[in-house]
Amino acid sequence: MAYALTFIANRRRDGAKFPNAEALLARAKVALADGNYPLALELASRSGQEAEDVARQFDALIVRMGRAERKIKVANERGGDVEEALDLLDQAKNEMEKGEYRKAIKLAMRSAAKADRSRVMYDAWKVEVQDYL
Repeated sequence: MAYALTFIANRRRDGAKFPNAEALLARAKVALADGNYPLALELASRSGQEAEDVARQFDALIVRMGRAERKIKVANERGGDVEEALDLLDQAKNEMEKGEYRKAIKLAMRSAAKADRSRVMYDAWKVEVQDYL
């Protein structure tokens, strides 16, 4: 139980949210207080596993959001239309605030892909125009 408590507290400082893991931990504390040690151990273990899974998703999200932001910046600097990519990134941030990390990861990946396509389309157009100059 101490591992789960410490892990959650440390990762919460990074901004991660652990509602399911914290609920399991609360149930483990009740089971421990009731003297139901096997149930308390099981719930605490599940809580730790859930917290680790959420932390991995949170870390992956941070990486993907950073990648999307960089790609949007490059596309914007090269004249690409980044409006839709920015909208997807905003949606990802909203899902992140709700603790919906899997949804947010998908949105961040779509944002990065949209920014890439915008940059590639602009670069392709630029090459065509240069051929005629």
